[in-house]
Amino acid sequence: MVKKRGERLPSYDELLAAVERVRRHGGVGGQGVAAIAGGLAMQIWGSQRLTGDLDIAANDPLGYHGEPLSFGGVRTLEGGIKLDVIVRDDEWSELYVEAIDNAVEVDDVPLPVVTPEYLVAMKMVAGRGKDEEDVKYLVLMDDLNRERTEAIVRRHLGAYAVRELRAIIAEAEWRRSLGEE
Repeated sequence: MVKKRGERLPSYDELLAAVERVRRHGGVGGQGVAAIAGGLAMQIWGSQRLTGDLDIAANDPLGYHGEPLSFGGVRTLEGGIKLDVIVRDDEWSELYVEAIDNAVEVDDVPLPVVTPEYLVAMKMVAGRGKDEEDVKYLVLMDDLNRERTEAIVRRHLGAYAVRELRAIIAEAEWRRSLGEE
């Protein structure tokens, strides 16, 4: 399910409609079952980054079947939109369970959304170029609780990762001071 050249990315509204279908399909309701993560969560928190798929962190596959994800969960389609239902079964599973449990309701969004503090840790785990850019965006958010973010990173990624996070924050602040946000 790799994006083909010239393939149009889904709009924000199309992604939210897919989330509503996921909610109905999986019978998902309330906290602690599933939460929006990934690129759509970034958009919900104000990022301009576009995404070609929908990532839902969940405690189970929500009734979906498809290509297994290497770290747990399934990749499938929901209404023509690429969907990853992420059910971590590796060393990061506790981070994801906690992120789902602490996800928050957002107006006009059909499922809870992973908070920026947990997204930072999840993006640090993923470690791709786009994830590093997402972390830089998140750490500059005015309402990000940096103390809570550090505690989450320390608990799930370790003390070394906190040092890395502080370096990312320092670089992001420096770039902002130069007008390079």
